[in-house]
Amino acid sequence: MALSKLLSGRARTYRPGFLARMFPSGKWKLTLDPKLSGRIRLSQGGDVDLSCLDIVSVSTSKALLWHTVEIRARGRTDNLSSLSGDASEQLAADLHAFINTHLFDLIGTETDHLLDVDARLREITEDNRQYLAQADLGRAIASVPGSAAAALSHPLLDPQLIPAGLKASLPASFAMLTDPGVRHAYNEAFVAAERRKFQPFFDNLDGRSFSDQQREACIRLEDNNLLVASAGSGKSATMVGKVAYVLERQLYRPDEILLLAFNKSAADELKTRIARQLQIE
Repeated sequence: MALSKLLSGRARTYRPGFLARMFPSGKWKLTLDPKLSGRIRLSQGGDVDLSCLDIVSVSTSKALLWHTVEIRARGRTDNLSSLSGDASEQLAADLHAFINTHLFDLIGTETDHLLDVDARLREITEDNRQYLAQADLGRAIASVPGSAAAALSHPLLDPQLIPAGLKASLPASFAMLTDPGVRHAYNEAFVAAERRKFQPFFDNLDGRSFSDQQREACIRLEDNNLLVASAGSGKSATMVGKVAYVLERQLYRPDEILLLAFNKSAADELKTRIARQLQIE
C-alpha cells in the first residue's frame, strides 16, 4: 500500500472471510490505525497492541487450504491464517507500509539524535577508515540513544519508501543507509585502496603471493562472505590470509576470531600455518 493512504488518518481492519471465521484459526481481527501511536491492534481472544518497534519480521506462507501472515515480534509470534493468497499478500504489504510510516515519523522528529548518528557514521567512514558492512552501520546507529536511532536500525526499515522531503532533510552520511549504491561505491573504493596499501603484505603471505581474488576475499569484511573455489585453489591460504590481515589492521583481537575446519587434520594444518605466518611458537 502507498504510504499516502496510510497517512490519511483512516483506520483499516483486516479479518478472514465469513466462512473462514467459522473455524478457530479464523477468529482474529487486526487493525491498523494511525491514531494508535505506532501500535498494531490484534484481537484474537482478547486485544493486544503490538509496538511497531518490536515487530522484527512479517512474512507469508501457504498451507493446504489457506495462506498465513506471520508477525514475529520480540517475545511473541502471531499467525494470522485463513486468508486467500491475495489477502495475505495485501495484509503483509500494508503491515510493512504501516510500520515504515511510523519509523519515518520517529526519524523526522528527533533531529538532534540524527546529528549524533551522523557523527558516528562519519567516524567510521572518513578517510576510508574501514570496510563498511551492514552490521557496522547497525552498531553505529545502536550506539546512539533515542527512538530515531531505533527506527534507523529497525530490520523492516525500507529506505525506498522514505518520503522525498524526509530524505532531503537527512545528513549527507545517511546516504549509506538510504542508498545501497552509496555503501557499495564506498566499499569498492576501500578495497582498491587496501589492495594498493597492503600489496607487499599480500605479495608474501603464507609462503606465496596471493592472487587478486584472494586479496579481495581477505579485505572484504561483509556480515557474510561466501568463497567458492575448487580443491587446491587456495581456500585454506585465504583463511590464513584473512586472519593475518584483520590482525595486522588491528580490527579484531585473536580471542575474537574463530576458525572452523572440515576435520581435525584440516584444523591442525590451519593452526600450524597461521602460527607460522604470525611467527608464533
